Amino acid sequence: MNKLAVFFDTDQDFFQQRLNQVKVDRYEKTRNSLDGSVTYLSPYITHGFEALPAIVRYLKMKHSLNTKHKLYAELGWREYFQHVWGHLGNGIFEDIRPAIPGISYSSEMPLDILTANTGIATIDRSIQMLYTLGYLHNHARMWLASYCVHYRKIAWLPAAQWLYGHLLDGDLASNHLSWQWVARTFSSKPYLFNAANVAKYASVEWHCENTPIDTTYEVLENLAFSPDVMPRIPRATLLQDPVPELFTTPPTDLVEKFALIKKVDPKKLLGKTNIALIHPWNLKDQEGPFFQLGIIDLGFHQRFAWSRKRWEFVLTRMKHICRDILIADLSTTLIPLIEQNPHLNFEITQTYNPSYFELIKRLEVYENTLVHPVPRFLDDPENLCPSFSKFWQQVTSKNSYPRP
Repeated sequence: MNKLAVFFDTDQDFFQQRLNQVKVDRYEKTRNSLDGSVTYLSPYITHGFEALPAIVRYLKMKHSLNTKHKLYAELGWREYFQHVWGHLGNGIFEDIRPAIPGISYSSEMPLDILTANTGIATIDRSIQMLYTLGYLHNHARMWLASYCVHYRKIAWLPAAQWLYGHLLDGDLASNHLSWQWVARTFSSKPYLFNAANVAKYASVEWHCENTPIDTTYEVLENLAFSPDVMPRIPRATLLQDPVPELFTTPPTDLVEKFALIKKVDPKKLLGKTNIALIHPWNLKDQEGPFFQLGIIDLGFHQRFAWSRKRWEFVLTRMKHICRDILIADLSTTLIPLIEQNPHLNFEITQTYNPSYFELIKRLEVYENTLVHPVPRFLDDPENLCPSFSKFWQQVTSKNSYPRP
């Protein structure tokens, strides 16, 4: 694995170094391999260290990135998922198309999966890497999702929630719609994989010969369309530590470490005129004379829990660029602050993340609050595109150009 992939630092210079190391041509040729030259930018894109349009402009300038490059198309997939999210809202958490009929999918994650003890190296190593790095190569995510849904008959939503919470780059649209794409509730057929596919794209320690996955696609497709479950292979547990917990609020020691507050002291705003509200998906250090206030809405995290690793990643970055971090029910703390201080000017960037989206929509009515739209580098078609191909055709047609 590329050394850069070992960890994700929150320092701006580290992010810029990683951006500088992107190799567009190598990505084109090797992106499907687990040791391929992928960008490792996803946590920084998800959490808005820099807006995606600015990243694309940089790559255009340095590498002449354009629609013919695979990297451009992969970034386009992220835009497409945002497009779907913008149209469906909370509908992305429900089956977009009917699930495979006649199958009773479990709503519980089996212990052998949570403990990386399925006996299938491809899956167990994926889970170990997820817990260790907070990151997985896209191919490993697809293998893991396919195994959970089609081979073990786990409902895609609880499995997607589990993966989302542990990923540093967990984006609700990209993650959940990808799980639906694998599950066939957002595609025309289930995504399946076998041992030969793993051997093609991963090193030998990931291989799964002589396991139930070492068979033909015809056999695996029959399994996917049947209520039968693939048996696990008993073996010694690979995961030595307890299963990492998912938290609906930051762990207590992180609350103390980052000095999170539950209410803003108006005295701190004396002499300030411009307040930048920094939420977890817009962690860019704002230019200009801003008082940067980090905001975390408890309602969101009651629904979407995060691992300790992800909480620390976000809070470290937020503390670095913000004067204070407010963690509360923002509808009862932030809105009164804005209402009671009409002499202050607030700025915030919209996001489709639930709770935040509804809150920011409410802020649009206040004259002292400027709401920036969700940043995009491609046009957003007015009508919902049912597939990426239709979306791509529209946004890359001769009459539709990427935004500057």
